[in-house]
Amino acid sequence: MMLVPFAVSAAEPAASAPRMATKEEYLACVLANESLEAKRTAFAERDTRQRAQAAKFQAAEADLAAQVKRHAPSKKAERESYNRAVEARNASAESLNRETRAIQAEQAALNTLILETNTRCGGILVSAEIIKDVEAGRRDVPTPR
Repeated sequence: MMLVPFAVSAAEPAASAPRMATKEEYLACVLANESLEAKRTAFAERDTRQRAQAAKFQAAEADLAAQVKRHAPSKKAERESYNRAVEARNASAESLNRETRAIQAEQAALNTLILETNTRCGGILVSAEIIKDVEAGRRDVPTPR
């Protein structure tokens, strides 16, 4: 079977030229991208700190389990000390879990912002003149944080 491409009839209107972004639209996208980069960096730093805390927690958890395995608390003072250690571990776990949920919410918000920015700015067409004008006007402008 042979496929024949569809022919465009002369009566159909020609496709219009794509719309070019204005200087203001392009600048808004440049600023949005810079803001996203700053937020990504801050998020990555927070995530790294939280992962380090999680690793410390896991190490402390393993250490507590190993201590009990080596010598189960049998005296009242040992049991009380162990119970205090478990209470501290539980408080640490709660704090770590709260931070994890906060980071997950921050990641979701950042992902939404990235998607919105990409939708708004990802496919814009910009003339070389506008790019040059925006770059010239921003040479001494600090990056937003």
